[in-house]
Amino acid sequence: MAIGKPAGRGDAVGALGRGADRGAAARTRWTLWAGAFRILIGCLIIPVVFWLRRSLEETDAFLSGWPPAKRREVFQLVAENWRLIGIGVMMSILTHDNVLS
Repeated sequence: MAIGKPAGRGDAVGALGRGADRGAAARTRWTLWAGAFRILIGCLIIPVVFWLRRSLEETDAFLSGWPPAKRREVFQLVAENWRLIGIGVMMSILTHDNVLS
């Protein structure tokens, strides 16, 4: 049996485990903290967006548009379209999972 070529199913699972260990051990401190920095930056953007939203004036076109939906109307729309919303949520989760793996 050559190195790196598992003979059977049990060997293949073991090789995957060893590969995962080697990859985790080879990571530097920076790569481990890079994900935390991205999350921190993403969280800091939210207050900036709220600040911009408060500080900017609404245009006349926006103010003369449709009135905002009431909570009951929003819940009614969600109840009517729960299948479509569920499919969208599942697609988003699968896309996110495929990007990370």
